[in-house]
Amino acid sequence: STDAIFKSDEAVEGSKYRRNMNKRKSENIYATIKKAFTDITEDKDVGFVLEQIEKEQFLPKQLTGANGVIPNQVHKKEMERILNNAENYLPFLKNKDESGLTVSERIIRLFTFQIPYYVGPLGENSKTGWIVRKEKGAILPWNINEKVDMSATSEAFIGNLIRTCTYIHDEKVMPKASLAYERYCVLNEINNLCIDGERIDTKLKQQIYEDCFMKGKRVTKKQLCSYLVAQNAIHSEEQLTGIDKNINNSLSSYGKMYAIFGERLKEDAILAAAEDIIYWGTIFGDSKKMLKQRLKKYVEEGIIDENQLKRILGYKFKDWGRFSKALLSLSGCDKSTGEIITLGQAMWEYSLTLWNSSTVRSLLSRKSLKNIPKLL
Repeated sequence: STDAIFKSDEAVEGSKYRRNMNKRKSENIYATIKKAFTDITEDKDVGFVLEQIEKEQFLPKQLTGANGVIPNQVHKKEMERILNNAENYLPFLKNKDESGLTVSERIIRLFTFQIPYYVGPLGENSKTGWIVRKEKGAILPWNINEKVDMSATSEAFIGNLIRTCTYIHDEKVMPKASLAYERYCVLNEINNLCIDGERIDTKLKQQIYEDCFMKGKRVTKKQLCSYLVAQNAIHSEEQLTGIDKNINNSLSSYGKMYAIFGERLKEDAILAAAEDIIYWGTIFGDSKKMLKQRLKKYVEEGIIDENQLKRILGYKFKDWGRFSKALLSLSGCDKSTGEIITLGQAMWEYSLTLWNSSTVRSLLSRKSLKNIPKLL
């Protein structure tokens, strides 16, 4: 009987019975039905029910994980047809408000809307939010682009995730693909090179940098040894020490930017623009649309053209370095000449690595670093 499967109305009326379906599974009711029909399996209708149970098609729940196999676009299409039919007898669905959208269109927008991950909390008084507004007012699915500056908000989102410099407090690190950071990484590696146990000559080091690395490709130890043999600096690979089988760093971003700007990359303004492009490319790595909007100004200023913009959008810049621009730009006194040079220049002019405290600290005067006591 049905009493064996379902509670009767009388039982429900006289007790506190709650139909809590959250913890109930189809398997539970299937087991109960099979138990109830144990003695009447020969019945045609019972046989049909048991067959449907075996196929897991009997009394399917309306809300299950299986619904996920239906694309959201299908649900949207279904809702659009429902609303189109409903407009025939519910005329208010065709009414428009100040947004210029009908009620039906707003329902569809509400159905398909998702807050972008980089927007975060929308409240004006949120203590944890970083949203940058264009104007005040309620943010709705159909006006979010008018109320929120998506580009600035995305930048703020990434800015919150960027860690600070290892040595200088409150200074944000540079993109790992930054031209200046890649230059530091390569110099920090090749400044360790030794020939016959002696530190490599500075001029030869600079030649290696310009002739081998400025092509924008990775350099292997074998290639480096071949170059040094051609320069009569060594006669065998065993003479060169200070590196592994491969040199881990390269000037890949320089190669990409040189392909865009050519010799113009030597100009300060173009170099700064290239660094900005890499920065924004790292910020908006997941959104080519916002990156394109950000880089449009360089097209308007004549720095790049549309074809170059398209090429830049095909590049991938990701991850962040360990140091800030402020660190590599620190200036100090070269005690051997009395000239003021930056830390980056010191790594170019001398075979120094960062952070080699006994040499770099003696090269840069403490006076120039007095505002950054944590560095020393």
